[in-house]
Amino acid sequence: MRLIGKSILITGGATGIGFALARELLTRGNRVIICGRRQDKVDAAMAALPGLRGLACDVSNASETAKLREFVNRLGPLDILINNAAIQVQMKVSDGPETGAALEAELLTNLGAPMRLTATFLPALCQREEPAIVNMCSLLAVMPKPNAPGYCASKAGLHVFTRALRLQLAGTRIKVFLVFPPLVATPMTEGRGTGKMPAEVFAREMLRQIDRDRLDVRVGQAGTLLALHRLWPALADWWTRRISRGATQNEPADAPASR
Repeated sequence: MRLIGKSILITGGATGIGFALARELLTRGNRVIICGRRQDKVDAAMAALPGLRGLACDVSNASETAKLREFVNRLGPLDILINNAAIQVQMKVSDGPETGAALEAELLTNLGAPMRLTATFLPALCQREEPAIVNMCSLLAVMPKPNAPGYCASKAGLHVFTRALRLQLAGTRIKVFLVFPPLVATPMTEGRGTGKMPAEVFAREMLRQIDRDRLDVRVGQAGTLLALHRLWPALADWWTRRISRGATQNEPADAPASR
């Protein structure tokens, strides 16, 4: 991939990993478009990064996805879709019926939205010279933790969907990347975990691997733990739970879709 002079959409791009990617990609001369659920966060991101384009949009909502498509199309043909937006709700499923709504929200945002956006933009991407779809996965897709069952399930689904999509698009020009971050310092990870990688460092390393056409991007400790999981699954599971332990404040319904 040549990540220069491209038109790139980053969902959940107003904060966290998405914002760090937007900053790095802008410095390379790309046209970068972001979306996030809260207008104030999107506005703040655009103020901080001159040239950034943004739209307040809840990607879990089909009608708002249609508005996003119109917004992106007005700016010109899209080359790269980065499905980054995600939410995590910590819960016990046994807490009661109200957990069902939280589980549904996670599935719609973390899995349903990337699937819908892929279907939405795929016909246009097929017309581009060097198109790509980048899906942000998680170690928890492979090594789940007990207090975020919906998040783990949604990321496991995204993992499988991405691999199936890659097989389906074999022989086309579209490259499909699957990214496994380590624990990164973002709003989602506040209050839990230790030894977090700064979002800016993660973004640079992730893009370096994409530059080299590494379709499975494994940054930092993520690569070590995935390799360990093949040899000693129980130890890898324990280590993943250990580094991600702690309580995260659950996001309210109108919180930004961020990582």
